[in-house]
Amino acid sequence: MFAHKTALAAVAALLSSQALAINGWVHNNCQSPIYVWTAAAPGSIGCTGFCSSPLVQVAPGQGYQAAFQPLPDGDGGVTVKFTTSPDGMATPYQAEFSERAGKIWYNWSGLNGSPLLGMRRSMQVGDGSSCAHSVCDAWSSTCDWYKAPDGQELNVYDCPAGDLVMDIC
Repeated sequence: MFAHKTALAAVAALLSSQALAINGWVHNNCQSPIYVWTAAAPGSIGCTGFCSSPLVQVAPGQGYQAAFQPLPDGDGGVTVKFTTSPDGMATPYQAEFSERAGKIWYNWSGLNGSPLLGMRRSMQVGDGSSCAHSVCDAWSSTCDWYKAPDGQELNVYDCPAGDLVMDIC
């Protein structure tokens, strides 16, 4: 009887963690295609080890769903990488997100490149009604993550967990 209850508890915990899985959605509102792929750290749903999905062309008016999901309260984060050409994978712009303690943590990053600098970028959780939006106007990098000299990480947002929606243009 005890083993049966333990097995049921394990199944319930697994289903609960899958129900809380956070998706990353990209909408291309630009007049030209963008190129997107997902990278994930160990501990992300759908990933063992360090993972990277294939590069996908997202046509104007189309969308993309991140290939991996952060594991609730796990160590794995997810990065959606963007470029404007299929040969720009070495210097992508990034949207990073993870989940911890029922919150999603998210930010933009130009750390490895800024091919989207000339495009408006916005990021919100769900319908955007309950949390801060991260909006970068074209030619602005003021919304990008950075670490201040005192070690504080700036332009990192948190919100009750929900799907992350990223709009380009």
